[in-house]
Amino acid sequence: MDNKWRGSKSSNPGPTVKTKEAAEYLKLSPATLRNYRLTQDKGPVYVKSGRRVLYRIVDLEAYAKKHFVLMCSTGVPLNSLEPESS
Repeated sequence: MDNKWRGSKSSNPGPTVKTKEAAEYLKLSPATLRNYRLTQDKGPVYVKSGRRVLYRIVDLEAYAKKHFVLMCSTGVPLNSLEPESS
């Protein structure tokens, strides 16, 4: 079995989840992840083994960190707030 992780330099899959669990983790629908795989090729790294699609937890974390912005209650991205000078 020769699994190649799309977009990943590692051949070690580590802990994996199926599409439903990956969608829950990312707060997306399973259909959105399928759409990313089939038409847009912009979702998180995944592997197909036959008909199974698997996502590594580490790749889901990396995708979330890169693509989601934390917002404070005022609507300002948290990563845009600069620390106060002393």
